[in-house]
Amino acid sequence: MFIRSLSTAILGALCVFGVSMGCDRAESPAEVRDDVSDARKEAAEQVADARGAAAEKTAEVRREVADEAKDVRAAARDGAEKLNDASLDVAMARIEGERKISTERCEALAGDAQSACKSSADATYETAKAQAERFFE
Repeated sequence: MFIRSLSTAILGALCVFGVSMGCDRAESPAEVRDDVSDARKEAAEQVADARGAAAEKTAEVRREVADEAKDVRAAARDGAEKLNDASLDVAMARIEGERKISTERCEALAGDAQSACKSSADATYETAKAQAERFFE
């Protein structure tokens, strides 16, 4: 048993010694040429893989940006519609205010003059209202 352990230890030491001695020896030009060629191929494959991954990421980012751009355009359209509606509300408030003012001024008149004045104020109101609604459609 002892001899078997001793021979295994000696064999292991010889293997380590043999391997370490082989590390310092120069390779032949053919071996170097083959190793360099293999390294170039491996590097080229790694670069190709990295480029493929980068192209996939770029396409993914472009899709995300396009989707977000659609969202931005939709939000801009919605915002524009809300601003348009708000502007119509302001215009209608101004038009209705002018109608009330005109109607109150008509109160200073009597009879047919007052009726004509109120009819004129109503006609002006209807015209202004129609113009505002057409403008803010």
